[in-house]
Amino acid sequence: MTVPATAGPGSHPVRLAATSDQGTAGEQVMVTVIGDTVEFTPGTPAEEPWLLEEDGSQLDGEVYDGRARFTDGDSHATYRFELPGGVTGGTLTLELGNQFLVQVSADNQSWRTVLQESANVRDLSNRAPRALDVNELRGDSRTFYVRIGDSRPQDGWGSWLARVRLDLTRTAG
Repeated sequence: MTVPATAGPGSHPVRLAATSDQGTAGEQVMVTVIGDTVEFTPGTPAEEPWLLEEDGSQLDGEVYDGRARFTDGDSHATYRFELPGGVTGGTLTLELGNQFLVQVSADNQSWRTVLQESANVRDLSNRAPRALDVNELRGDSRTFYVRIGDSRPQDGWGSWLARVRLDLTRTAG
């Protein structure tokens, strides 16, 4: 399947059908077209194409147009970003607070820590947007994974994610 160049960013329903001498089968799937900016609040439909694994994370209090995602103890949330061709860089901004641990991976197996709150913060006094360079996150891959977890799993408190924004730059033309 090829997405038309005129398709706008967002998720689009596509009906797939296959016919053989055994019969016909079909299903509707969603295709996500990435524009120059992806932005979402946890707990909204806009988060769904990017959230790979909830792994025990929970939705917390209302924020923006959704709810914050909270990870405590050994729970985490993993997001998967597959970048379109022509992307030359960009910025991933995570609005985080409390005891956050942010790790990245190119294969969803080998993880590298890129942000960590070492203090025992439990009142969101450290809530702020934190920007990361996309090229440092993805390395040589077009796909990268971001895992949000708890930097102090022993105390059962955890991280609090309010917003994710991915701004991409592309080659001209």
